[in-house]
Amino acid sequence: MNLSEDGIPEASPNPESKPKSESKKRPFKVEVLEKISTLMAAAFGFVAAFAWNETFKTLLLGQVGDEARPIVLVGYALFVTLLAVILTIVLARAVGRAKKALQ
Repeated sequence: MNLSEDGIPEASPNPESKPKSESKKRPFKVEVLEKISTLMAAAFGFVAAFAWNETFKTLLLGQVGDEARPIVLVGYALFVTLLAVILTIVLARAVGRAKKALQ
């Protein structure tokens, strides 16, 4: 432990920590891309969740009639889920390429 001239213990510097001026700063464009991709992925998730919500409500409440058939709703929910997954993967790859190009 290091002591100052007054005899007060001083914190030992952490060799792994870097001063703020030396730390690597991410460009603003990279941060914007990351936030936009996160928000879009969340939006895809909400759309898929709403599709499954409607499907389960129809199946559990027995509201099968002229409006919707259960098999159509299940197919729709599966399609929306698959589409959301694919779009999220494509978006993540595009953001990764853009980040490499900007850095």
